[in-house]
Amino acid sequence: YKDIQVRPIPKNGITDFYSFVAKNFKVPEDETANGKIILTFIVDKKGKIKDIEVIRGISDKTDEEAVRVLELYDRWEIAKSRGIDVDARFSLPINIINGERR
Repeated sequence: YKDIQVRPIPKNGITDFYSFVAKNFKVPEDETANGKIILTFIVDKKGKIKDIEVIRGISDKTDEEAVRVLELYDRWEIAKSRGIDVDARFSLPINIINGERR
């Protein structure tokens, strides 16, 4: 192995991941959400997202939508530690301004 620690990254790059979240995240119709949702999750040894947690949320419906979108994305390069596949924690902030994801 060349690197002692390798973080998980989306297979098509972080820009693709952010675009996917922006395209698929829909603020619930009856919400006038403003603020920031902060999520953490594990990218497991198979490149799948699991154990999604809302660290800071806006409302139950908006937080549930953020979790729903993350559950759809499964294109990750797995993390490695000294050449061995490992689970790794990842954080994602989602900014909502005037009811739109930014």
